[in-house]
Amino acid sequence: MTSSTPEGRNASAAALHELDLHLSIRETENVVKMERHSLQGERLHLLHEHCGRGDLLEIMQQELRLQTAGASPQSTSMMTLTDTGRRRVFTSILQGVHALHTAGIIHMDLSPENVFVTDSGVVKVGDLGHARRFKHDRPSIQVLQVAKEAYAAPELLRHTEIEDARCADAWSLGVILWTLCTKRALIQRTSTDSDKLFSRMVERGTAAALQETGLLLHMPASCADLLAGLLDVNPLTRLSVSAALQHPWVMQETVTTKQQSRQKSIGNMIKKKGEELMKKHQRPSEKKTRVRTASAEIALESTRVTLTSRSLA
Repeated sequence: MTSSTPEGRNASAAALHELDLHLSIRETENVVKMERHSLQGERLHLLHEHCGRGDLLEIMQQELRLQTAGASPQSTSMMTLTDTGRRRVFTSILQGVHALHTAGIIHMDLSPENVFVTDSGVVKVGDLGHARRFKHDRPSIQVLQVAKEAYAAPELLRHTEIEDARCADAWSLGVILWTLCTKRALIQRTSTDSDKLFSRMVERGTAAALQETGLLLHMPASCADLLAGLLDVNPLTRLSVSAALQHPWVMQETVTTKQQSRQKSIGNMIKKKGEELMKKHQRPSEKKTRVRTASAEIALESTRVTLTSRSLA
């Protein structure tokens, strides 16, 4: 039985908090599911779905190593080395965060380490250890703790209360997108005293400051525009998560996904109709009767072969 230590109680309280959050989320493809939970002694254990490819940071690092070794960025196994791949990954992250916000939950610790990928390539937001609830009619929250300063919105480090917590998640998403596109960290801390890039973002505006880095030259203009919107240092004018889902760069992925789904649906319908027509017009002499022998299963044309007891032996 687990001893009643402060550490044990804190761990159970954190697990209980996360369990409560998971139970309020409608099932969605892009949030890591909680498979089951159990109580062992005084400790609550949560079991989440398996994401066999690991987290997004691991995947980016692995793909960079493969590219350095000569692998093609266009390889179907690559997720983050092409604009199409990055857009697909980021759109999935956006959809996961939007699902959380719809459920009245802010993540507060969005980073590549907390984005996971299944064996089949589905991208999911996970680890709700720092997540908080908010009210849609009053989305302000008290700032209790900052998880990762490199991904934390400026207002989290300046104020004890922020007006709309969803804006903090939007900033973190911007940092993730920057990392996806450049494979580099944006800043270490959103402070004009300690970070030169952030100082330029405050002084000259985010779009100009990011362009001056020279790291966006290979990126589509629409992606750079989305980055500038999410990384607006002013939370009041920062692009929201719901608005980001409607951004032209993201909508390219939405349109592609819908087209693929429609094509697949049409293909399945044509295949089904074809099978029905073939079955309808199949002649009796072509029908097969299957019988099992001791060694194998053989097909006999029922109109040409007379079945005897020896055939079934």
